[in-house]
Amino acid sequence: MGDEQSLAAEIEQRLAAALSTVAGGQVAPAIAAGLAAYEQARLDGLCDDGAWECALEAARGAARRPAR
Repeated sequence: MGDEQSLAAEIEQRLAAALSTVAGGQVAPAIAAGLAAYEQARLDGLCDDGAWECALEAARGAARRPAR
C-alpha cells in the first residue's frame, strides 16, 4: 500500500507541474482526472509511460473544461 501511495503522490506532483499554467480553481479537478486515468491505464495493462500519457491527456482535458 505504501508504494501505491508514494506512486500516486509522485503522479500528482508531475501532473501539478505539467498543469502549472492552469487557473487555480481548475487544478484540483484536473489532477483528480489525471490520477484516475493513470490508475485505469495501469489496470488495463499499459506501461508507466503509456499510463502517464493517458493521465496527462485526461488532466489537460479536464483543465480545459469551463469551471462550474
